[in-house]
Amino acid sequence: MQDQRHLWADLAKGLSIILVVYGHATVGVVKDVPMEGWLFDTLMKPISQFRMPLFFFVAGIFAHFSIRREWPRFIDRTILHLVYVFVVWNLLQYGARMAFAAYANTPIEPFRILFFWIHPINITWFIWALIVFYLICRAWRSLPLAPLVAVAAVLAAAPIEGLTYAIQQGSAFFLYFVLGLALSDQMRAFDREVRGVWVLSAIVAYTVAALIVVHLGLLAVPVIELATRLAGIAMVLTVCMWLAQNGRCGWLAVLGRHTLPIFVTHTLVTAGLREIVLRTGMSDGALVLILVAWAGGVVLPLMFDRIMRRLGLPWLFERPAWFSLASVDRAGAVLRRPAASAAGRA
Repeated sequence: MQDQRHLWADLAKGLSIILVVYGHATVGVVKDVPMEGWLFDTLMKPISQFRMPLFFFVAGIFAHFSIRREWPRFIDRTILHLVYVFVVWNLLQYGARMAFAAYANTPIEPFRILFFWIHPINITWFIWALIVFYLICRAWRSLPLAPLVAVAAVLAAAPIEGLTYAIQQGSAFFLYFVLGLALSDQMRAFDREVRGVWVLSAIVAYTVAALIVVHLGLLAVPVIELATRLAGIAMVLTVCMWLAQNGRCGWLAVLGRHTLPIFVTHTLVTAGLREIVLRTGMSDGALVLILVAWAGGVVLPLMFDRIMRRLGLPWLFERPAWFSLASVDRAGAVLRRPAASAAGRA
């Protein structure tokens, strides 16, 4: 049974993926159907401030377990899983974008597929970033985290631009992964009762503050942007802890445990639904298009995942047994040859 103390993490991941799909659905629709700038800012920017920081913060909290492993087991259990999904979905996404280039908002040149390992397709940048984040933090395991937090804070204030989208985004969000790792023990041990009034206060306070910051153009100030993002993370975690202790929104926790299929496929789904609705003349209203693409972008990837698994094709979302280190068994233990056998091969 899911540990109630950690159920909030699944709820947070579920909410995060819903907001990620919402964001991409909205941006895609606005490229086809004009929307007033103030309305777009109101619908998007308060949410976009915390959706990816929240995802990386929660990932950092539970990275604590992965980076404690020895290198062979760490590479096999954590890195190879991410690498496999990264490769498969870059190839599939690039292939789909090239096949349907005529319907894409931003067509992709075919040669780009050769450089996906340094220039991943945008939707997979987060997997690329996780691989880098895990490797850095594993290498840093025996050192104090404070200097790493300081470096990550500088990168958050001045992300690395001009190289690739993945590097720019990764440098901007590394701080939240490291903060999650630094606060891992405290967050996992938190068992204080969260009251409903705290939840309501957190939602109202964040919404009002975020709208003021957005419409005054203050997000350009790094310190204010950082404070807004941290406040958003605190607000969402407060809500999720309250939901967890009251046994609410179990469906959201289910989403939180199945974020990968949604993350890697939702842009194809939202774009496809948007084009179908527009080209069939069913609606050209921005809000209708956003709602259709948003709902479909969450539900259809889960259905696709279920169908693929029933057809015996789980390899789309999880690595096959052969994609592992030969020196690590299925339980994660490092295998060693008997001394006599090793000597016989010398």
